[in-house]
Amino acid sequence: MTQDEDGAFALPPAVGVSCILRRIKGGLNRLGLIRIEGEIHSIKPYPSGHVYLDLKDNEDDAILHCVVWRRNAYRLKRLPEQGEAVVLTGTLDVFEVRGQLQFNVVAVQAAGDGALFAKFEALKRKLLAEGLFDATLKKELPRYPQSVGVITSTETAALQDVMKTRASLAPWVPFVIYHAGVQGEASEGEILAALKKARERNEVDVLLLVRGGGSLADLWSFNSEALARELRAMPMPVVTGIGHETDFTIADMAADVRAPTPTAACSLVLQHWSAAPQWLSTLETRLATVMQANLRLSRSQLTQAVRLQSAMQNVVLRLRARVPAQRELRQIFERYLDALTERLDRNAMTLAAERRVCLQAAASKTALAQMNLLRVRPAFDKARAETAHLEKSLRQAVSLRIEAKRAELERLSASLSALDITKTLARGFSLTTDSQGRPVRDAEQLAEGETVSILFEKGSARARVIERKPRS
Repeated sequence: MTQDEDGAFALPPAVGVSCILRRIKGGLNRLGLIRIEGEIHSIKPYPSGHVYLDLKDNEDDAILHCVVWRRNAYRLKRLPEQGEAVVLTGTLDVFEVRGQLQFNVVAVQAAGDGALFAKFEALKRKLLAEGLFDATLKKELPRYPQSVGVITSTETAALQDVMKTRASLAPWVPFVIYHAGVQGEASEGEILAALKKARERNEVDVLLLVRGGGSLADLWSFNSEALARELRAMPMPVVTGIGHETDFTIADMAADVRAPTPTAACSLVLQHWSAAPQWLSTLETRLATVMQANLRLSRSQLTQAVRLQSAMQNVVLRLRARVPAQRELRQIFERYLDALTERLDRNAMTLAAERRVCLQAAASKTALAQMNLLRVRPAFDKARAETAHLEKSLRQAVSLRIEAKRAELERLSASLSALDITKTLARGFSLTTDSQGRPVRDAEQLAEGETVSILFEKGSARARVIERKPRS
């Protein structure tokens, strides 16, 4: 406002409502982020995802209208409740349609969390400097834990989540529950007592420390120096699942493994157990494949033995046709051939019977192993070793039996070959028969002037006896 020569004041130009509201909005925006402390007077979430609330001053009845837009509401760990003291972070704005001042909230923090957070950071730095969080101190989780311990309150939803996860992944694994309060002044002592009990009993392979989400104050029992040192002293690995994925406590840093939620902690411990049935099915399929391959190989070897027997019979028949022999010699050869054939048949039947017995025994042991695996899932490692030993023993037994039978067959073939007269003729000898076709073993069998037949390796000849000289 300015003053003219007559002393009257000149009024500034008039502006519209929207114009002045935009000027106010621009000035408020230049303030940037502001943190305001107060009490939740009212709060109402809408289906759209936005949350509207009124913040009341602690000293008087001043009220500030606030809104948490959907994109920011999704990032909140939880919504504050009516009457709760909070510190809101956000920006001041003007809702032009109503000309109303409002506070756009981007973060909500319980009043007093600032001091707690400072304590948290101080303890974190202290323990980190001591090396308490060193990765080299972390213990590895057992691949297939035989028992799992859980430290939490028996009245929390976290325990229900853990037990539901166990029921869906590996219900045969026993869980031991160590009750302890997880919120309140006495909760820290109860958690330490539960850890001490688990350490003294040493009855589980891995330990879960879990609870649901909450504010920094709600989770403060898990930010204890004594708790951190007790976790590092545990003989078994400890997995924490405290709050939600965004919650992080001193206990999480001191534990061997941190999971974002109780459900994730249970899943992490039982992940290999959940895949065990599929792995067992794969092992059974592989075993069946190996047994079928061995059976096909045995059948092929037996077929080759039968073919070899048939080939030997054909050779003997050809020898009979080529060599005129005495009835006695023929009978001897026939009896020998029958005996050899009988032995081959008997050996073939024995080999087949023994192979069937071995396969049946192996099938019975496999079926028994499968039943034991299904009945006692935690002992499936032992069943896998027994199955591998059974497969190895079966292979060795079959190989030894085949080698023994092959050696016996080669020996019999060599014996038969030694009696082959054609090999004797090939060495330069000949077979002489008299006029009646009888083999001549003694000169006394012949008379002078008698015609004889001489069989060589290649061809034959007829001769007349000019002189005979008996052996003196």
